[in-house]
Amino acid sequence: MQSAGSATTMTFTFRITNPIPQNGKIQITWPSEIQFKESSAIGLVSIVVYGTVNTDFTTTVNQASRQFTFDSMFSLSGLAVDTLDIVIAIQKLNNPESQVTSSSFTITTLDSSGNAIDQTNSGLTISSTSPGVITLQSITPSSTTVDAEITVQMYEITDISTSGAFLRVYWPVEITYVTTGTLTCTMIFGFTANSPPCTADTTNNYLELSFYRNNVHLYNIGTFRNPLGAITTSTWKFQVFDSSSNLIMEQTTGIQYTTTISTITVSSSVRPSGTTQVALVADYNLNFTVSTRLLSDSTIQLIFPIDQVKYNSSTSCFSGTTNLGCTLSDVNVTHFTTTITQWCNPGTECTAGSSVNFTLKNAINPSWVVSPLTSSVMIKTANIQLSGNPIIDEITTGIQFSPTLTPGTLTDITVTKDSTTNKVGEATSYNISFTAVTPIGAGGIIKLTLPTSAVYKAASTEVVCKDSALATLACTSTSDGTNNVQTISVTTA
Repeated sequence: MQSAGSATTMTFTFRITNPIPQNGKIQITWPSEIQFKESSAIGLVSIVVYGTVNTDFTTTVNQASRQFTFDSMFSLSGLAVDTLDIVIAIQKLNNPESQVTSSSFTITTLDSSGNAIDQTNSGLTISSTSPGVITLQSITPSSTTVDAEITVQMYEITDISTSGAFLRVYWPVEITYVTTGTLTCTMIFGFTANSPPCTADTTNNYLELSFYRNNVHLYNIGTFRNPLGAITTSTWKFQVFDSSSNLIMEQTTGIQYTTTISTITVSSSVRPSGTTQVALVADYNLNFTVSTRLLSDSTIQLIFPIDQVKYNSSTSCFSGTTNLGCTLSDVNVTHFTTTITQWCNPGTECTAGSSVNFTLKNAINPSWVVSPLTSSVMIKTANIQLSGNPIIDEITTGIQFSPTLTPGTLTDITVTKDSTTNKVGEATSYNISFTAVTPIGAGGIIKLTLPTSAVYKAASTEVVCKDSALATLACTSTSDGTNNVQTISVTTA
């Protein structure tokens, strides 16, 4: 594959019509579209004459006239006409810098005085079949935050000397060019001064940067807007053209960056102070502010931990007096969720910095108090117009409802001892009864804390626990250093 501008080995095979006299020469002139960038051809040329490798030749390079002159091949005798070929291979000749067909090389045989004998100067052309490659060193947006207005710094390496070349930078479909008075092109190095330095084509989504030359380029372009959602963009594309709009080189894959989620700020997360007891019905309220705008169909997802709040079929979602018509569902055994189309500005765009009110009406306080509480309500906004419904803003830590929950009160508590076992140190039983305001779920624990030195047990014995039907319950006890029982924990069935 002949890449535009790349260095390659070009081989010239030809036959002579007239003899070359002693001390004659061969000269090859390369066309203007071809470059030889080396200062010497030593070690870069091989010559085979009529099947025999010639090692006696010397090569002179004349960059001004674009000529190689091969001398000293025929210092002992001339070269007669034959049906065999002369083959000259030259390394590190550079293909045309754009995808064009070059003008013709010229091959000339000369006598010792430099007079032409045979010459051909047509049909010896070279075409680049593919563009060269731009080597991108870095792409650095001024911000990766979703929906932020940005400029992008590009740093790339090429090797180009074509006069009048220009660069086109195509931005990805997820990136928006901000069209009003925001064209930014700052050429840090690698460009000849030009005013204006670039133009924008918003129909075909590219910026065109003029007077592109040299081999290292650093520049800032913009202004763009990041995608409205945390995604990895599709690729940017770079193409360099000559003054006739022939493609010289390009880079069209792998030029991407990933946008980052912005934050949601929660100003309040409360349950009513009069209904903090476990298992009661209560309204839970959240007030929060989004950092980034939401489209008319963008969604807001709320995820609740069940150690802070629970729901049932009567629980609903409101904003003020407006029923949001939410559907609540379990995420897993520890969380439930609802996702609702943004309601901060229904039917149109919700602007950045908008405050949002949400009430979980007729929710249920958990049946237990967790302390310390480490779970958090999570809130996420998403753009459903982009593939994968990417997140726009979110908060996932530090949201806990206040005031804290309070346990219910046990009532009707009685404690009686077996009256037939009253001797000191004699084994006995205690009957403890009470009424629980809050149902105790399966696997719950009843913990009894005993008065100091009220109950003694030998280290070799275990406390036995039974329910009112005298069925044995799983229980454990703790004692102090003198075997006085401190606590008894009973696991419910």
